[in-house]
Amino acid sequence: MLSRIKNAPSVFNGTLTELYDGWAKHVLLDLQIVEEFHRQFCAYYLESADPLFLVRMVSGLERGQTMRTEYGAMFRPTDNAPAWWIHYRLFSDQFRQSNSFSSFIESIPCHMFQVHLPVNISQAGMARAHIFDVKDGNIAFQKWDRNELLRRTARNIHPCNYFYIQRLIGKVMAVTRQSLLFSTRSSNHYIGPFGKTF
Repeated sequence: MLSRIKNAPSVFNGTLTELYDGWAKHVLLDLQIVEEFHRQFCAYYLESADPLFLVRMVSGLERGQTMRTEYGAMFRPTDNAPAWWIHYRLFSDQFRQSNSFSSFIESIPCHMFQVHLPVNISQAGMARAHIFDVKDGNIAFQKWDRNELLRRTARNIHPCNYFYIQRLIGKVMAVTRQSLLFSTRSSNHYIGPFGKTF
């Protein structure tokens, strides 16, 4: 359960390895639950006739509004809410309680104001960020085909595209090469088998 997340220090003078071993790795999801999520993610998005894609909101879109592209693909724009919500559901083992992956996707909040969790990584002083960008400047959403929507959805909601770092340090390290190396260390916990997804 989430109670095993250790509160991150407000000040830290050790190495990145010590930071990872002491705090960041305790936020990582269990490999088996990530593998299960990945299998169901692939089955739903690759085999379903009309899946709901959850993409990061761009200009001209409204969070939570279900739309269709000119190709007929269904999508729903979100802010960063899915990442927080999905981490909690997988970390607390509530993911397995969903009736189906489609119902799980349908229930994901699209707005941070809709996220009501009893505990989250932010309360423990940790920040969560994406490894691969969820947006790329392409706002012609009506022309996004199914492959484009799948790529955007994978980057937006798949747990292998998350990394975790102590919140205050993260602000300082965001643009440094060291932070990239740190994110690689934390994500390699499970990204290896799924890297081609992104």
